[in-house]
Amino acid sequence: MQRALIVDTDEIWRCALVRSLQGFGMRCVDQAADLSAACLLAQRAVDVLITEIVLGGEACYPLLGAARQAHPRVRLIAISDRASRRQVFRLLEYGVEAYFEKPISRSQLYEQLTGPSQSRYLPVQRRRDRSSDNALERFVQSCREDYALTRTMCEVLRCALSGLRLHEIAAERGVSPNTIKTQVRQLLARTGACTLQELRARAAAAPEVAPRA
Repeated sequence: MQRALIVDTDEIWRCALVRSLQGFGMRCVDQAADLSAACLLAQRAVDVLITEIVLGGEACYPLLGAARQAHPRVRLIAISDRASRRQVFRLLEYGVEAYFEKPISRSQLYEQLTGPSQSRYLPVQRRRDRSSDNALERFVQSCREDYALTRTMCEVLRCALSGLRLHEIAAERGVSPNTIKTQVRQLLARTGACTLQELRARAAAAPEVAPRA
């Protein structure tokens, strides 16, 4: 009988997953709502870890690493209401075999857990458009010089230009949403923009110029 640990901030979803796993003939050894689940990994024998990508404003990546270290053969499955492509791609670095968006299909989850371990429902990473990346980086560097942006402001700007929402930027940078809101306000005040959307529009309209010397 496979033993599973479920980590999700939503108690309703945790209970629903427990019922589903029991219906699959599996046993839920424990459940948690945040990164404190890492302590449970050292105390429980776990075959499957099912975790939400963002837990209380923090990314689940440290938990995935702890799971792999404590149980090298553990099967890792990620779930989320929504996730950016960057967040999903990072799951691959930790050996996550499947990613499901809520509401989760019970039949697909059953097929994943009862069949052989295989990667599915993870998007194929496309080759990055280097010309687009370079243009955005030139815009960031231009803003850094024109508005005397700090390193933190530049990092937040890069995340915003890549299309991440505030909670996704927080998870990407490993800080709380309130911290990101403060950093965004400082970035907007420094650049004279009213919204992040305005900064994205500026970047889209920026001329293709050579990098500054």
